Amino acid sequence: MAARSRNRQRGVTLVEVMVAMVVGLILLAGITTLVVGASRSNRDIDAAARQLENGRYAALTLADHLRHAGFWGNLYPDAAPAMPATPAALPDPCPTTVDATTLLDAMPLHIQGENNPGTPAAGCLGDADHVDNTDIVVVRRASTADAGLALAGGTFYIQSAATAFALDSGANTNTDPDAAPQDQAFGITLQDAAGNLVRAPVRAYRIEIFYISPSTVPSSPCDDNAGTGEDVPTLMRMRLDGGSFCAEPIAVGIEDLQIEYGIDNNGDGTPEGAYTDDPGTPAAWADVMGVRVYLLARSTTDVGAQGGKTYRLGEDAPVLVNDPGDGFSRHVFTSTARLVNPSGRRETP
Repeated sequence: MAARSRNRQRGVTLVEVMVAMVVGLILLAGITTLVVGASRSNRDIDAAARQLENGRYAALTLADHLRHAGFWGNLYPDAAPAMPATPAALPDPCPTTVDATTLLDAMPLHIQGENNPGTPAAGCLGDADHVDNTDIVVVRRASTADAGLALAGGTFYIQSAATAFALDSGANTNTDPDAAPQDQAFGITLQDAAGNLVRAPVRAYRIEIFYISPSTVPSSPCDDNAGTGEDVPTLMRMRLDGGSFCAEPIAVGIEDLQIEYGIDNNGDGTPEGAYTDDPGTPAAWADVMGVRVYLLARSTTDVGAQGGKTYRLGEDAPVLVNDPGDGFSRHVFTSTARLVNPSGRRETP
């Protein structure tokens, strides 16, 4: 009886322990491989989703801003005798001195661009702020919102009726709400549905410059929160803010920007013939009625993507980008925008 009890109480052997440990290690290795693979898969899916989201957002946002080019409120420029003539030379998109005269001179060019510059001609963009050989596009327009009479002294505004307008600093306006309509702001009036004289809307004058930056934080941020940022290419917008220019990020992971322009050659508001990557003369820029936008978006992290691909940006003189095989995934996004304000004013009913 004692011998049988001793046999039932004996432990496992060393061989059994070693076998159990080996089996456990194999199971642990399998589970670890599964978890690591799932984690990497989730990371890659998240990176791809962010890349697609950023690319689509950048293309749609840029096209939306381009569609507003040449919006001047109630002004019908072709019938306005005070509308300045097209300048003889392309103006600096962001002049060092911002005043009413400078803004008026550039006003006929609702859109303007630089084709793949190495050093930007725009005075507010330094080499460190711009990725070489990517396009720059400038949009000039009025804000869609009426600023009322709460006008900032250092900000420029435009007030317009169909055949008259005025553009000046808020410091030079009459902001008295009790004044007669013809004496408020710059003195431009409209008639309401009852035939009464009312103040025309006062809108902020806008200049927006879109470009590709090598970093997520520009050297002259709009929020004055300077920093080094991340070394990730980013679609930026430099905008007129009061009497100076500042920049803000639109979408990260945008590596290249190429734009083609459709020119109206016969005054009907519709681009004729092939689009071009550089209209050239100020007169040709004033006739731009449509744009095609090409963006190359990349993932913000290395996802182990294979290289060897070539990306085509454009149709007229396409920029071909070879994938360097750096592990980042890439995708081309395109959008087309009709410049509804200048083209609509040229259409014949």
